[in-house]
Amino acid sequence: MNKFNNKCSVEKNEQLGRYVVAVQDIDEGETILTEKSILIFPVLGDETQRCCQCFKKTGDICKSCKKFPICASCGPHNDFECQILQKLDKMPRKLSNVFGVIRCLIQMENFENVEFAEVFDSMEAHQTERRGTAIWKTHHKTTIEPLLQSNIKSLIKSVDVDTDLLQRICGVFDVNSFEIRAPGGLGCLRSLFPYAALLAHDCVANTMVSIDDHFQMKISSNRPIKAGEMVTYCYTNPLWGTSKRRESLLVGKYFNCMCKRCEDSSELGSHMSSVLCPSCSEGALIIRNFNWRCIECNTIEDPIKVEEIVADAEVSVKESEGNLRLLETTLRRYSKILHTNHHLLVDLKQNVCAILRKLIMNPAFNPNVELLQRKAQLCGEILEVLKIVQPGISRMKAIALQEFAMPTADIARMQFDSGKITKEQLKKTLEKCQQDLKEAARMLFYEPVESPEGQLARNIMLDLKELQEEIKDVGSWE
Repeated sequence: MNKFNNKCSVEKNEQLGRYVVAVQDIDEGETILTEKSILIFPVLGDETQRCCQCFKKTGDICKSCKKFPICASCGPHNDFECQILQKLDKMPRKLSNVFGVIRCLIQMENFENVEFAEVFDSMEAHQTERRGTAIWKTHHKTTIEPLLQSNIKSLIKSVDVDTDLLQRICGVFDVNSFEIRAPGGLGCLRSLFPYAALLAHDCVANTMVSIDDHFQMKISSNRPIKAGEMVTYCYTNPLWGTSKRRESLLVGKYFNCMCKRCEDSSELGSHMSSVLCPSCSEGALIIRNFNWRCIECNTIEDPIKVEEIVADAEVSVKESEGNLRLLETTLRRYSKILHTNHHLLVDLKQNVCAILRKLIMNPAFNPNVELLQRKAQLCGEILEVLKIVQPGISRMKAIALQEFAMPTADIARMQFDSGKITKEQLKKTLEKCQQDLKEAARMLFYEPVESPEGQLARNIMLDLKELQEEIKDVGSWE
C-alpha cells in the first residue's frame, strides 16, 4: 500500500531497493507523507527508565508483569504484551538494550497484528554486510546473549527466535530507525516509520521531517520537486564534512554516498572540508585525484599532513567544549589553518553562540555591544553555510536567522542611543531584521506547534509584532 500523497510513487531497482519518486510536480512545503510510528524504543545503553506507553521518565513498574516501566497516568499496557512478559524469566539487567527487540517479538507473536510482521519483514537489515562487524558483535553481547539466556524462545511461537532473527531485528533498527526527541525534550529515542524509511538519502535532501508529541511524523518538501525527481531525506548531519558523513553512512547504513555534495571536493562551494593553502593567502586546499591541491596556486599538500591537522583540530574542539575562553582561542587558532566554513569551525561557532545565548538571556547580565556583535557575526557566518548545504525550508536556517536578527536589532538600538547611527539607519536595520524574522517564522510554520521549534515560532511572532510597532514609532519621530 502506498501511503504517500498521490504525487509520489514507490519504485524499486537493484541499486537502491525501494525508493520514492515524484510523479507530479510538488510545491515547496507540500505534505508528502504523514505516518504514525510502529515501534519506539530507547537508544542502546540509555539508563533512563521510561514509561513503555508515553516514554516519559518514571520510577514505576507494571504491577502485573513486573518487567516494563509504566507511569500512573498511562495505566496498564497491552494485555497480550503483559501476559507474555509475566512469563519471561532472567530479564536482562539493562532494559534499554533489549526493550525494542522484546516488543518487536511480541508484536510478531500477536496474530491480531498481522500487518506489523508483514511491514517489518519488508524492511532492509543488510544482514550479510553486518555479519561479523563491530556492531554485530556489540549487539550479540549486549542484546542477543542476554535474551537467549532467558526463556523468550519458548514464549514466542510464531517465529524461530535464534541469533539470526535477533540480529536481523537489530539490523532493521540500525538501518531504518529515526532518532526522535524524547518527551519533554530530555534525551532521545529511536523509532520506526516504515514508509518514511523508503526515502533515499541525499546530503542536500529535498524534504524535511517533523515529529509531533504523539510520535506522528510529517514529511514535507523543503523546495519545489519536479516530476521524475527522487524524493530524498538526509540520513546524517548536514553540518559534518564529507569524510565524516560518508563514514557514518557506510558504517550505519551500508552504502557509500555518491550525491552531488559528496562528489564535489568543494562541497558545492561551501568548503566545509577545505584547509587553507600554506603557500598563498587566498587559496583553499581540496581533494583532487587523492591529493590536497590549492584551487588558486595548485600547491599540493601531503595528505598525511592534512589529516594530522584535522585530527589535531578535532581533539582541540572536544577539549574546548563548554569553556568560552578556550572555544574562542581554539577558533582563532584554527581559523588561520582551516577554511572559515570548515565543519570543525562551524561546530566551534555553534558552541560559542550557545554560551553567548545563555549570557544574553540571563536577566542578571547586561550584554555590551561587542558581545552582541560577536554573536551576530558568528550566526551570520553559520547562516551563510546553511544557505548552501540546506537550501529551501530549513529549521536550522530559521533558528540561525532568528539568532542573527535579534542581536542585530539590539546593536542598532544601542548605536542609535549613543549617536553612532541616524534614525534612518536604525529604521533600515530594524526593517531588515523584521524581514529575517518573517522568513524564520515562515520556515518554522511547518514544525509541530508543541515542539521547541513551534514555541520558537510563536515567540518570533510576538517579537515581530513588537518590532512592527517600534518601526512605526521610529518613522514618526521628528
